[in-house]
Amino acid sequence: MVKKKTGGPAVKPRRSQTDAADKPIALTLKIDSDMYMRLATLRAKERRTHQEILKQALEEYLDRARALLFDPMQTAVPSQHIKATAAHTCSERGF
Repeated sequence: MVKKKTGGPAVKPRRSQTDAADKPIALTLKIDSDMYMRLATLRAKERRTHQEILKQALEEYLDRARALLFDPMQTAVPSQHIKATAAHTCSERGF
């Protein structure tokens, strides 16, 4: 006996909670052309993707922010300090 196929819509199997947690979430960042050129130059020089560079920068920023949240002896880091630190890091790498 041959089973007939139904013409209903295909049903996708549900993903488990762990599968959903492992799936990356897209994030859009709009930057000006000067910053884009700096990023593109860094990407080419280090042979890394924009994704790798931005992910590393965000992880480092969030780690510093977490340290500030959980260490009451530290004060908030002014944005000038963050810019100076970034400039120092860039100068160490020859940018």
